[in-house]
Amino acid sequence: MSVDTQEQQQQQQQQDNNNNQNKESIEKETTNEISATNTETTVTTTTPSADGQQQPPTTTTKVITFVSFCAFKVLAGAEYIGETLASIFGITDSKYQYHVHEHTMKQEEKKRKLERDGIEISKMESGSSSSSTTITTNE
Repeated sequence: MSVDTQEQQQQQQQQDNNNNQNKESIEKETTNEISATNTETTVTTTTPSADGQQQPPTTTTKVITFVSFCAFKVLAGAEYIGETLASIFGITDSKYQYHVHEHTMKQEEKKRKLERDGIEISKMESGSSSSSTTITTNE
């Protein structure tokens, strides 16, 4: 009886090993392909059939892929609209940007005024030196 039980155990182990090998080969044959482009990501899952040929993706996989694609497009559109509205309403600038612009304009105005006044002063200096007046007094 012990010989029969040993043989049965060996047969059971062989069957278990064969099953494990079959599972590993099926896992290796199942492929997940991911192709990414600038705006979309497509996931295609194929599984081998009993005769070893690749089967096309199932309807569930197609639906999931389509829904994820649509969700990505909706989010991209919402982001674009949000950025556009933020730009229109001016909330992309810093809170006190108008103070910075005002300060810059005042500095430029002062610089222009000094340059203009400097030119006028130099014209006056050059004009007064060329026409010198002499005052004579009689005593």
